Amino acid sequence: MLRIDELTNLADIESVKDQWLALEERRPELRSFFLSYDWFHACASNLQDTQRLLVLTLRRGSELVGIAPFLVEETRQRGLRVRNLSFLSNPLSPFVDFLWSEQDCTAAVIEYLHRRKNWDVFALSPNSEVNANALRGELLGVGLPFDQRTIAQVPYLPITMPWEDFYGAKSRKFRMTRRSIANRVARLHGVEVKHFTDVSNCEEGLELLLRVSRQGWKQREGLDRLTPEFEARFLGEVTRAAAIRGSLHIWVLTHEGKAIAAEYHLQDGATVYGLRAHFDEEYSFYSPGSYLDFEIVKWLHEAGVTRYDMGPGTAFYKMAWTDLTYPVTRIEAYNRTGYAKVLRQLNTRLLPAIKRTAVGRQLQKLVAGAGR
Repeated sequence: MLRIDELTNLADIESVKDQWLALEERRPELRSFFLSYDWFHACASNLQDTQRLLVLTLRRGSELVGIAPFLVEETRQRGLRVRNLSFLSNPLSPFVDFLWSEQDCTAAVIEYLHRRKNWDVFALSPNSEVNANALRGELLGVGLPFDQRTIAQVPYLPITMPWEDFYGAKSRKFRMTRRSIANRVARLHGVEVKHFTDVSNCEEGLELLLRVSRQGWKQREGLDRLTPEFEARFLGEVTRAAAIRGSLHIWVLTHEGKAIAAEYHLQDGATVYGLRAHFDEEYSFYSPGSYLDFEIVKWLHEAGVTRYDMGPGTAFYKMAWTDLTYPVTRIEAYNRTGYAKVLRQLNTRLLPAIKRTAVGRQLQKLVAGAGR
């Protein structure tokens, strides 16, 4: 029989570090940096005030056989308090999943959550389709109602041919645009592309990236998903661990020593994930971000990488490289408490019905207009 324990603070997580690392070693499919102790420790170290840890460990006897890395966040929806259960992640997590060495772990966790009253809604997007199917099956088995929907599209670029062939197959307009950008940047003189990957230089690379971040338009206009403080803390913890594992790629474009564009990538196997991209708005005429991205994609084709994952969102600069995307699907379930049942009726029945009425459509137009 599996025993489940709750880890609710950072010290609890640190106490199982050795066993967590041993679980990674036993299961090759868990040796992703984004499912590692180091990554989840960084996530747990940088929670918001409204979030609290609820990491479940599963043991058979004394052996750790599974981890369900959750957190609970208290929010308000239409004036009602809602306790949302989700994976332990943040906006930089490209994916997240359960860490199982035994298939019956899914059933044990769902049965455990089914008995608990300390959450109202959970929203999970397991990366593994095997785990997603098991999750849906176990929810049906215990009678927890759930819905699923696509919450994002992620552009990706398969790298299947030499750079010369790939670039030659791009449209004439694309190649003309790239030449125009290269010509503008050439006028600056003293331009250099720097690539930081090692423990010896990773801190320098991160500091340059953070400088560009502070000069970017997203920070100035308040549109960045991350605060400068969070970005510095989280990447500060992740960067050294990634460099040790050989996963780190920090790219910086400098002009006479000043960083004017930067990207933060992590490599997982033969896939590179783009997590952050910044450019100094003062240099926007020269399109330094596009110039740097061109150099990065060229390097990826020459480095044996097979896939470039660009992160959620179909921004134009991503779709310039590819027309391929994959969906991120979220499974949402509601607890069996009376309060959670009311939330489900409100969110899945009442509000959608109101939105379909003439009054509801008019209200949506007014809200949309107010947001412009």
